[in-house]
Amino acid sequence: MWRRKEVIMSDFPVFLLPKGDVMTTARVVGNKVELLNELDFPLGSKCHVTNTGLAVCLDINKQLVRYGQFTEEGELIDCKEIVVDIIEARCISIAGDFIIIAGAMKSGVRSHKDKVIGYSISKQKFYEIELPPVCRKGAVKELLTSGSSTVLALYDSVEQKSLVKISIFGGSNFEISKVDTLVGIGSSSLIEKAVVANNYITLLSLVDEKFKLTMNLNIHRMSSLNEYTQLSMPSYTAKLDFGDKHMDRYQWVDVFLTQDERVLLIPSLKGGLGLYEIKDELIMSRENLNQSKPSEDTELIGFVKFKDRSVLNVLKVPDSPEKVIVVCIDKNSDYTYSVRSIEKLLGKILTSS
Repeated sequence: MWRRKEVIMSDFPVFLLPKGDVMTTARVVGNKVELLNELDFPLGSKCHVTNTGLAVCLDINKQLVRYGQFTEEGELIDCKEIVVDIIEARCISIAGDFIIIAGAMKSGVRSHKDKVIGYSISKQKFYEIELPPVCRKGAVKELLTSGSSTVLALYDSVEQKSLVKISIFGGSNFEISKVDTLVGIGSSSLIEKAVVANNYITLLSLVDEKFKLTMNLNIHRMSSLNEYTQLSMPSYTAKLDFGDKHMDRYQWVDVFLTQDERVLLIPSLKGGLGLYEIKDELIMSRENLNQSKPSEDTELIGFVKFKDRSVLNVLKVPDSPEKVIVVCIDKNSDYTYSVRSIEKLLGKILTSS
């Protein structure tokens, strides 16, 4: 099944959507999604499209990177391929002239160490990015774009969760300018999704504690990551009372932050599309993890139902911050796409009862 984190969107008018077993180019015309050309980008690939239309795809199964230029008609031209044989590639992003790739080091036996490398498009050459010691035991869960020449690497280890800022300068020089520890995410948490913006970074994680599974949604302030708040929901896979009125809302599968950073949209396989208005005053400093959990009432999340469909993902509409594309899947495993106004979705919220 396709997941949103596999495609990084931009304001280029052409973007990627799932269709069958591959990805297809698409664009928004009026309030309709128009599918254009199917590509040799397999479903499950990690893709990134920049504001200039540079498209990069990591085929994880083949350990192959394809990149080229999108036209406004949705064609991929000047396509090239790179075989990744340095690491077992897992994540991909773009910063400046570089395709940034992260994954496990290759050795005679599988290594537990991750490495980040950069491929210069202009020089057609790989560069190793030296990482600080704190990152050598963890796995890179996400490579998040932050500006035209900066990537944030999200590290997940048993000891801690870290956000590493990788900046590119002088053509091919890399600088680790900052390493921050993400508090409020325990050792038993597995980070599933991450979204970064100017003011906030939002993390969706699954917590496995004995016989209870919990989905946590952390909202951290980018200027001070120890300031955060948290939404929690027991997962539908846990052994719960099936009479619980929230059962149909369990298993959040994605998170999307609107461009104005005011609203979180939370697809839920059973409950529809959740909408939560961020309350900045609730994002505050936590001195240690032993104090009371900063959990907000999940009753504050309103849900919009989509008849006979499960909501998988929410994507931005290029150059239309007031709208989103909602990606659903029906009982026949067919994908559907609809352009929705954020304000109208907020107006349709089904309040908890």
